[in-house]
Amino acid sequence: MTASLTAIAESLLNPQGRFHTLRDVVPVTDDMPLAPPPPLPRDHPFVASLRLLRREVLLYPDDGRPVRSDLLVEELPQESQPFGDFLRTHLNRNNRRPVRRLLQQLPEMDDALADTLPHPRIDRRTLLVAAPDHRPLLTGYGYLTARRDDPPAVALLRLALLLHAALGAPDHYACLKGLTRREAPRLWQALRLQGEFGRTAPLAEAAALLSTPTPDATAARTLLADLARLPFAPMPLLAGLLGDMTPGSPSPPVPDPLPVEDDSLR
Repeated sequence: MTASLTAIAESLLNPQGRFHTLRDVVPVTDDMPLAPPPPLPRDHPFVASLRLLRREVLLYPDDGRPVRSDLLVEELPQESQPFGDFLRTHLNRNNRRPVRRLLQQLPEMDDALADTLPHPRIDRRTLLVAAPDHRPLLTGYGYLTARRDDPPAVALLRLALLLHAALGAPDHYACLKGLTRREAPRLWQALRLQGEFGRTAPLAEAAALLSTPTPDATAARTLLADLARLPFAPMPLLAGLLGDMTPGSPSPPVPDPLPVEDDSLR
């Protein structure tokens, strides 16, 4: 008899005595649906490994007779942090070196994902930062799919811009991470203004690209590499604009961009 979702959830939420080899199991709940995972290359440098354990978990279907079920587990480094926790920790310490190392590895991650994993879901919720080399590590591959048909370079470019914005206006990180997807265009426009104001072409071009309905992956890949080399710098204009933004509420209109010679930034 096939176990119901209720029976599976009951064993996962009450793991004592239910697992054959795993110990100290702690349930973590999420609202994302599960789907069968596609094949994953072993020892991928930027993706958490998946391991299938046969007859691992004890379930009690509706008929009350216990059955053993296979379990797919994700192997995560012990010393790792969610992307948001990592960034918040080093912002509080005013420690830019680890954030710089993470940023420099995003183009490498894109190269490694481009051929093998065309459309994984990459965002702040699915990315861990593994110690000691501050390596980005994608979690949820195979059961968390991309919300939009974005190639990795576009999703990673969003994170690279967030890193620059957070280091450039650290007092407004809470506002940055609280902006909803609907409010994100205001952030791209503010970053574009900051890039034009500070004559930082890669910043302005990246923000302009993400403001388009379907960002070009080739352009995103080039800009991702440019942002990885770009030094972190204060962003006073961005800080001023973010100061008027409260997540979830309307904000004052953003002023028109400063005049530029390159029409591609418009």
